[in-house]
Amino acid sequence: MMPFRLLLRGLAGFVASLALASAAPAKRPNIIVLFTDDQGYADLPCQGQLDDLRTPHLDRLAADGLRCTSGYVTAPQCVPSRAGLLAGRDQGRFGVDHCGTIPIPA
Repeated sequence: MMPFRLLLRGLAGFVASLALASAAPAKRPNIIVLFTDDQGYADLPCQGQLDDLRTPHLDRLAADGLRCTSGYVTAPQCVPSRAGLLAGRDQGRFGVDHCGTIPIPA
């Protein structure tokens, strides 16, 4: 009688695992971060400030998608601000505070 119960439990576990495996995966949001260098608030036509630059693809993304208008970087140079974005923390805490040689931890 004992082997039958073990077989039944094993079969039930197998069926449950199949049911979980066949369930649709959770839908994740599609997020794209556009991180540009040396660009100010008024440098895109979609901001309505200046029209001396032509950025039709970015303008279309701004018109059709979500616009975050109060984003700030933590450094005025590209290397430190990108390092902070990729690391998810203040780049000054790990020594990337200017464009130049990036320190390699010993």
